[in-house]
Amino acid sequence: MKVKIKSGCEYPRYWYYDKIGKEYDVEESSNKDHFKIINSGFTNGWMINKQDCEIMEPTIEEQLKEAFENDYTFTAEIEGTKTSGKVQYEDGRYYLCQNDNDGAYCRNKKGFKYSWFVNGCGEINNLKFIKVEKLEEWKENDVIESDGIAFMIVAVKNDRKMILEDTVNKLHLSQMTIEEHKKQGWKKVQPIPTVSQKELEESYKKINNLKEIKVI
Repeated sequence: MKVKIKSGCEYPRYWYYDKIGKEYDVEESSNKDHFKIINSGFTNGWMINKQDCEIMEPTIEEQLKEAFENDYTFTAEIEGTKTSGKVQYEDGRYYLCQNDNDGAYCRNKKGFKYSWFVNGCGEINNLKFIKVEKLEEWKENDVIESDGIAFMIVAVKNDRKMILEDTVNKLHLSQMTIEEHKKQGWKKVQPIPTVSQKELEESYKKINNLKEIKVI
């Protein structure tokens, strides 16, 4: 999602008070009143108050790109005929693959009979995309994080709530389901690799060329 800064008060000075009109890629954050900036280098992870920005409508090319990359289904009227199918990208062009209108040719029609070049001379109306979220399952030993706070999942209960372990090995029973955690901005992250006592001792032996060592 892309937003444009429309306001930023002088006092207190938000970091974006002088960024009026600038656009940023954002996503929802754990704070329901703020967006979190993504794909933005130095400002990556910084917050923007939702009241201070406006959501930019994606261009048709941006929508087609998202639909192609995520395998969304489209619905549309091509030359007055209602149809549905998938988006294909070939040789720098986007095509609507479907079974009702025979148009410009593309090699991979994704199992459909015909393809239709989006920017051709034919009429396309009411083009919409059905977004299906790709579910990422959380399971035992996964690590989840939000705003610098991390937990390891010890177990997932039948009601989709979790038993979590914090960084000091204290157990917690979550009050939210996995789906509720995701809506609040929690994400699965790569766990920090751990080194066993035996691996540590072997490393010291190699470094110091010792036959035996005890780590305390």
